[in-house]
Amino acid sequence: MATVTPALVTDTKGMPDPHAMRTALYGWAFNLTRREMEPPPEVSRALAWIERKSLPVAAVADSLTARRALNALTMRLDGKTAAASTMRRKRAIFHNALGYAVEAGHLADNPLHRVQWKVPDVAEVVEPEVVVSPEQAAALLAAVRSQGHRGRHLEAFFGCLYFAALRPAEAVWLRKDCTLPATGGEA
Repeated sequence: MATVTPALVTDTKGMPDPHAMRTALYGWAFNLTRREMEPPPEVSRALAWIERKSLPVAAVADSLTARRALNALTMRLDGKTAAASTMRRKRAIFHNALGYAVEAGHLADNPLHRVQWKVPDVAEVVEPEVVVSPEQAAALLAAVRSQGHRGRHLEAFFGCLYFAALRPAEAVWLRKDCTLPATGGEA
C-alpha cells in the first residue's frame, strides 16, 4: 500500500521526496505498532501532505485510476522496474485492500476485475560486474580445495555451479563422476 498510495493523489505539487514518503507510509501510517506514536517532524509533514492530497477510496472505482495505482506497482523507488514477483505480491495486497473496501461499503465492487492489466514482463539483466570471471572462479575453487577433504568435495560442487551453470539442488543430485574442464569450456 505504501507503493500505491502516492499514486492515488489529486496532484503531486509539494510531494515529499519518495524515500520520505515511503518511510512515512510504511514506517508509520501502515505500521500498527507505530501508528499511535508521535512521528518525527519530517514524517508528520509527509503524512499531512498525503492526507490533504489523497483521493477518496471511491475514486478507485474508476478503471483509469485503478490502472494508475497498478502501474505504480511496476516501479521501484530508484525509478527502475520492480521484479515481477514484487509486482505480483503488491498487486495481491492492493486487491485484498480493495476487497475490504467493498466489504466495508466504500466500493460497489473490486475495480481490479475490470482492469485488463497483467504483470509486465521484466527483462532479467545480468550486470557484468557481478559475474565471476574465469580467473576469479579458479581462485575461488582453489581456496575451497585448500580446505582439506571436505574442501575437495565442495570444489566439485561449486565447480558444477560455475562451469555447468547448475543450480545447487541439481549439483547435489549428480551421481556420476564428472571431470571439470581446465578452461571452463565444454567437456
